[in-house]
Amino acid sequence: MPAHMIPPAPKDFDEYSDEGLVFEALSKLPDDFYVFHGVVISDVVNHKMIEREIDFVVANQKKGILCIEAKNGRNIHYADRTWYYSNGDVMKHGGPYNQAASAKRALRGKMRWHKNPEVKRISFNCKMFHAAWFFKMSKSLFEEKNDVAGLPEGASTEITLFAEDLTDPTAKINSIFAIDIPDPRDDEKVMRTNMTPDDFKMLLESVLCPEFNLIPSPIARNIIIEERMNQLLYEQYRLLDFLEDQPSAVINGAAGTGKTMIAVEKARRNSIDEEPVLFLCYNRLLCDHLNTTHKRNPSKAYRKQFNLVDFVTISQLAKEITGNFTDFEGLMEWLLECMDDPEKFKYQHVIVDEGQDFGLIDEQNTADESETNCSIINTLQEVVLEKGGTFYLFYDKYQMVQGVDGVEYKLPDSIENSDCRLTLHYNCRNTKEIAQTSVTPLKDKKNRAIKPN
Repeated sequence: MPAHMIPPAPKDFDEYSDEGLVFEALSKLPDDFYVFHGVVISDVVNHKMIEREIDFVVANQKKGILCIEAKNGRNIHYADRTWYYSNGDVMKHGGPYNQAASAKRALRGKMRWHKNPEVKRISFNCKMFHAAWFFKMSKSLFEEKNDVAGLPEGASTEITLFAEDLTDPTAKINSIFAIDIPDPRDDEKVMRTNMTPDDFKMLLESVLCPEFNLIPSPIARNIIIEERMNQLLYEQYRLLDFLEDQPSAVINGAAGTGKTMIAVEKARRNSIDEEPVLFLCYNRLLCDHLNTTHKRNPSKAYRKQFNLVDFVTISQLAKEITGNFTDFEGLMEWLLECMDDPEKFKYQHVIVDEGQDFGLIDEQNTADESETNCSIINTLQEVVLEKGGTFYLFYDKYQMVQGVDGVEYKLPDSIENSDCRLTLHYNCRNTKEIAQTSVTPLKDKKNRAIKPN
């Protein structure tokens, strides 16, 4: 297996520098090596921004860290204590060895001054090296220049790679990692790399390849959630208040009209009143999102408001009752038992999101087409209402899952036959007024309009 290359393709680089050749060569290292291309280390000293960029950083759990400065050109030369490119331009930062050494020191400083004390501890258990790679120059030519004028300060063949190493740099890089380094805590001792897998993982994730996503932090996300909820409720309080006096209702709305937000708020209110709620989803991703956002929210006080809410999918409910994710017939049998003994059903309220999709469950598990009209959801409604609780179903008629095997899909009876059907018309997603939603009555089959108070 090749080395782990981060990023997996070379970053943009000066075409003349040919760093892609070095990138390809380093990718031939064994898979216990991690190679980082174009690492920038920034710091602010005395209100001045200082940046150090290193071409490649090679990391290995058992060996340590190696900073490599790659230089192109066959006629790179050194005179008057100054490094020059082949075209005669002066190299910046004191030449390749000094540049690599400076980046190494900056990287080590970043570890030593890291806010996590564990990273500081790791810095004393990780050998760090620097090297230069003249990948267009042969080792013999370099040694020939050494014989004539001697090597520049800071240079050594032991920390230099050449054109020959492009074929496979593993042996040379291993030889660099084998060089002894005095222990910074005791000059009489030799430093050893002694990192556990967890130490190395922390080094990668906290220093060399930290993840910084431009997404809200848990605390910020919580603030946004609460703010959106406040704005939504300000516009839709009439609907929520109306539901307080309505034991059963179905609410239709297109994507973005706030169905799930209203459903979650209704569940929260019931939970605060110490009444258990079954919040049923069809889609596992939605269910996971609701659990992460509300049940595992960083704020303990916020989580407490959802203590009595169970966000589950229909499959998870089947697994809880029957031990099998797909045993919907067994789930149905249990619900029928609850009809005879409502106390077996522990929930006082049932809220169904994505209600339009649940008919598919029965299409796949019922042979009689006349019984394919979402009997599980219908029975859930009967059970909880028999117990004196409430049942609310939210759905989007424009996102109905299509039937399978030629069976025509039908909306659940709980939708078609509901005496209370409401529709959300205005999209409140990504708008300045995030919850500009209205409630408009629909006439049921009996031609009666249901209007909120």
